[in-house]
Amino acid sequence: MSSLKKLVLDRALLLESGIMVDVEAAGPTPSRYALLSLGANLIREPHRRFYITFKPDRFEYLEEALRITGFTLEGLALTGTEPKEAIGLFHTWLRELDVKSPLFTARNACFDWMFYADYASRYEEDTPFGYFAFDTKSAFGDMVKNSPVPHHADQDAYIQTLDLHRFFKTF
Repeated sequence: MSSLKKLVLDRALLLESGIMVDVEAAGPTPSRYALLSLGANLIREPHRRFYITFKPDRFEYLEEALRITGFTLEGLALTGTEPKEAIGLFHTWLRELDVKSPLFTARNACFDWMFYADYASRYEEDTPFGYFAFDTKSAFGDMVKNSPVPHHADQDAYIQTLDLHRFFKTF
């Protein structure tokens, strides 16, 4: 398949079904570190957004991870949502979007998907995304000029979506 044809297909799929997701975590793997927050938005309608913080379900962390997010595990233990409820609320939000086959989309999707899929499998029966995640960095490389992101999931997914729209010249 030509790269131009692939780009057109990726564009159509992303703009129709894409859900841009960003997570922040206390470290690099869900087996040892907690998911701290999850932000998402519908790519075709970026103003349709979701954000939630998680009550930590484990307390190991890397200083760097907490420093860049501004979170503390103690603070999230008091203010975060229990993981089962948080994942349930995210799935409810996804169903309310009425997207036939939502496409999990992220910049560095392997990281975001790994944490999301782990929490979805531990705290819910299934995931509305199936078994596939779309990584914008792998698909488009440096063609999408990414704006700096603040490492805060409520803003990162939105900023990354706006970058995609600028790339595709959809607004």
